[in-house]
Amino acid sequence: MSSFAPQVATLREPPPDPSKHVNYTLGMVLGVDDFTQEFAYLAGRDQWLARELLGYGTVCGLRVTIDSTSQGPRVAVGPGTAISPQGQLIRVTPAQCAFLNDWLAANKQAVLDRMDSPVGNAVTLYVVLCYRDCPTNPVPIPGEPCRSEDEMMAPSRLKDDFTLELRFTPPDQREEDAVRDFVAWLSQINITHAPSSVTLDEFIAIVRQAAAPLSSPPSSPPDFMYGSPPAALHINTADVCAYVRVALRLWVTELRPLWLGKEQSCGTPPDEACLLLAELYVPIVHVALTGALQVDDTRRAVVHEEHRPYLMSLRLLQEWLMCGHKSVGIQGSPGPQGPPGAPFIVAAGRFDAQGHTIFAFNNLSATQNVLNPRFYVLHFDGFRPSGRYMVKGTVLTRIGLSPQVFEVILEDNLPQLGVQQDAGIVVQVRDIGGNSITGEFMVEISEF
Repeated sequence: MSSFAPQVATLREPPPDPSKHVNYTLGMVLGVDDFTQEFAYLAGRDQWLARELLGYGTVCGLRVTIDSTSQGPRVAVGPGTAISPQGQLIRVTPAQCAFLNDWLAANKQAVLDRMDSPVGNAVTLYVVLCYRDCPTNPVPIPGEPCRSEDEMMAPSRLKDDFTLELRFTPPDQREEDAVRDFVAWLSQINITHAPSSVTLDEFIAIVRQAAAPLSSPPSSPPDFMYGSPPAALHINTADVCAYVRVALRLWVTELRPLWLGKEQSCGTPPDEACLLLAELYVPIVHVALTGALQVDDTRRAVVHEEHRPYLMSLRLLQEWLMCGHKSVGIQGSPGPQGPPGAPFIVAAGRFDAQGHTIFAFNNLSATQNVLNPRFYVLHFDGFRPSGRYMVKGTVLTRIGLSPQVFEVILEDNLPQLGVQQDAGIVVQVRDIGGNSITGEFMVEISEF
């Protein structure tokens, strides 16, 4: 008969509730679970305050660059700090790097599954930062006999750490996108010296109506505020404070809880714990002799940070509110409107043949049409389908190429391209023979 019996497995305790803290009472015997519970409460409140009152994003540093080395293109992330969507403080040090050709070799099949046909185009990658903690400082612990050496030691500390990844999909940042859409929608409202066109109650109803599509599953990427404010909506300068106040109250009490999603509630951390640092446009070539995928050296890999969330210190915002508006404006924001009827520039940009942004003023984007790659939809912050725009464009070319053409497409032709009339301004960029361009083009848009 065997003298040994199976060892009883230790039950895994559920995670501590961050809404509870220990009620210390004289004579109470404290154990590990009590100290764990108290830490969970204190750490949870810190994360709660950071997440709900500050937000999330890059705080300092973490610059993303692509440089050339003897091993091929390298993505580098500088040292810095950030707050995750769950309110966790993340510190990256020292600088981190990843060689793109090595990453492509390790993820070859996944890259091929996501590349356009024929092979040899490009892939979009996302630089994602996540928080994690690492067990460290092992110490011996008492326990049952007949344990392995690993079971006789346990980590006595948890060290704050991080992970940096290249992903094919961006992390969920619904609140960041919602904030941008909400502010962009409000900024389109005309401020005039005429009497306000609607009452406060009517204004609230208009804002609610603009957010109404969020009652159904959101689009991808989500559009949190539908369309633009009504053209007839305007607010008197003396009433701006009252109207902004009710709009922000609506954001806090209704829209923010709505946009967090039904599976989450106020005060509950989101499932996504990671943060977007950059979007990478990586041109790729398929090496016929070896079958390997490599970065195409004849085209440039580009870093896009337009959708990167970031946080500024209260001191910087304070200085800007007191003094910033008295000096120069922020580069990249639309300038003041000129006299009635005079044009003023509202957007500009430079794009490659696939519509990827190289430079953008006022978040101008150029989305390549899926039915015909010669056509692009131009969209920018504050775009109004009813607006009057003058569009100027040019193709960056060189001697020896056939003449290039840039032209604006009339609304009557949009249904043939599967484009809605309120999607943006549609342009065609081609050579004189009707072929798609292979280089870059620039655009300047003025409004009257």
